[in-house]
This record gives sequence, structure tokens and C-alpha cells, in this order.
Amino acid sequence: MLISRKFRRSLLDVKARRRADIGNDHELVTIREKFKLARIAKPFRKRTFSVVRLGEQDVRGVFRISCATDFKI
Repeated sequence: MLISRKFRRSLLDVKARRRADIGNDHELVTIREKFKLARIAKPFRKRTFSVVRLGEQDVRGVFRISCATDFKI
């Protein structure tokens, strides 16, 4: 078993099972490890709106629907 020094602390237990019958001079090795998985952050979505275009009826409707779904109004 080969492991990088970086991950050496993640090994909890390593055992050689000498009684395993596999037909040659190799030994069976069992390993217990612990892993810390990194949390994947969601990218922040920046939204910009043109205030001047909110005077248009169709743009205002889309903006209201978007705010209602995003903020659960």
C-alpha cells in the first residue's frame, strides 16, 4: 500500500492478513481510512436590472414574477 504524506493522517488502521490463501507469497492488506469531503460552494449569482426598463409593462411583469419566485412572496 502506497500513500502520499499529505494523506497519511487519514489512515486509521492498517493490517496484514497473513492467513489469506491467495496462492503466492503476497499478503492481503486491509485499511481503514477517514475522509473529510470538502463542501462545494454554489457560485454567487449577481443579478442586475435596468431601472429605466422597469417602466415597460412586459419587463415589469417579468421582474415581479422573478421576485416572487426568488423571495417566495
